[in-house]
Amino acid sequence: MSNTAELTLFSANRLHDGIVVWLGENNEWVQELPSASLFDQESIEAARDIAQQASDQNFVVGVQELPATRENNIPVPCDYKERIRSKGPSVRLDLGKQSGDATNGNPAFNKTLQPRQANSKAGIY
Repeated sequence: MSNTAELTLFSANRLHDGIVVWLGENNEWVQELPSASLFDQESIEAARDIAQQASDQNFVVGVQELPATRENNIPVPCDYKERIRSKGPSVRLDLGKQSGDATNGNPAFNKTLQPRQANSKAGIY
């Protein structure tokens, strides 16, 4: 079941290790998308202030406000790129959050979002 109200998800990268994080409950940045909070029009200003403070204090970088929906009571980004970011590095399927399956806590896990495997052994270039 999807919630059609305008909801926003705050995403960033934690500065000390680059991990993708989302603003969650108690104004904490969380690593798992299911723990992220969704903000509506009434709560978004306070969330913006918290995100800005975390950025100013060099805890996170690249804060983004992204549209999202709630599916089965779990936040799901509307943005395709953010769904990929929620899984981890896309260059190796055996690393990061994408190394598991839907039971690894990643609601955006979907085989159709996995990167294609190159046929060549020429490296990344």
